Amino acid sequence: MSDKKYYVIEESALPEVILKVIEVKNMLNRGEVKYVSEAVELVGISRSAYYKYQGVVHPFFDYEKHTTYSIGLDLVDESGVLGKILKIFASYNLNILTINQTIPINMIANVTITFETISQDANIQDLLRHLEMSEKVKQVYLLARE
Repeated sequence: MSDKKYYVIEESALPEVILKVIEVKNMLNRGEVKYVSEAVELVGISRSAYYKYQGVVHPFFDYEKHTTYSIGLDLVDESGVLGKILKIFASYNLNILTINQTIPINMIANVTITFETISQDANIQDLLRHLEMSEKVKQVYLLARE
């Protein structure tokens, strides 16, 4: 069991060095610089300060940005139904990770789709309502969220 404690802190309360460590990480992630030494020089902190905090400082949105969901759908077994469902996912800018479909029984196929949100703007409640209102969708249920 870990003794680590986590806090959510407003940006204005953070020391300048922490904000600069985050900026260095962002510069590296965006490809603006190739090396840590280059980035720390640009933002004005030492490499030792960067390495001291780089593994323990993360923007809050990093964790929210890529939430993974699994949903189940009962679909009428007709050509093109799954394709229409996938277009709905695309309209919400979601990244589909897996699709599993059972053999249809009584003209109903059970489909499980696991996807992740790409941006914080993704509204999963709206997605579920949109899927529920879609023609040929009999049932929609949320299976998991990570």
